[in-house]
Amino acid sequence: MGESPGRKVKDKLTRFGVTAGGIFVLLTLVLIFFYLLYVILPIFSSVKVTPLQTFSTSFSDRTAVLTLSDQNDHAFRLSTDGTLSIVQVAGSHPGKVIEQQRLLPDVTSIARTLPADGIFAVGGAHGDVAVAKPTFTLSPEAASVAVTYPLDDTVLTLDPEHQPSSS
Repeated sequence: MGESPGRKVKDKLTRFGVTAGGIFVLLTLVLIFFYLLYVILPIFSSVKVTPLQTFSTSFSDRTAVLTLSDQNDHAFRLSTDGTLSIVQVAGSHPGKVIEQQRLLPDVTSIARTLPADGIFAVGGAHGDVAVAKPTFTLSPEAASVAVTYPLDDTVLTLDPEHQPSSS
């Protein structure tokens, strides 16, 4: 009994299909390996940071807290003497001080919450505390920067004997 010509063609096509499928599976595995290598390789290289812009500001006091707005276009700076400065970081005038506000006259301590909350407290020399949160709102007309007081009072008296607060 001999093989029929149709059977030979089917056998050759099947052999070709299985061989091609195996080659494509191997090729796919090699491509997956190179993709994973492409994704993992940057972990082992050194970090390169290039500044997009630089600017300088002239503050005579030391910085206690420095945070950025959600859009990274304004910086909120609280100094050790209790002055809150809002500085423009992006835009036409980077480094320009937009607003300065002194939260308490005689600051003895500064504390802050988690960075995600953005709330900080400034303790005074007479037992008073100012709890403040800088906020930045963006509307279609204009952008505004403000300082809000989450506890509804600008200054709270913690110690009726007016002892200085300490951190």
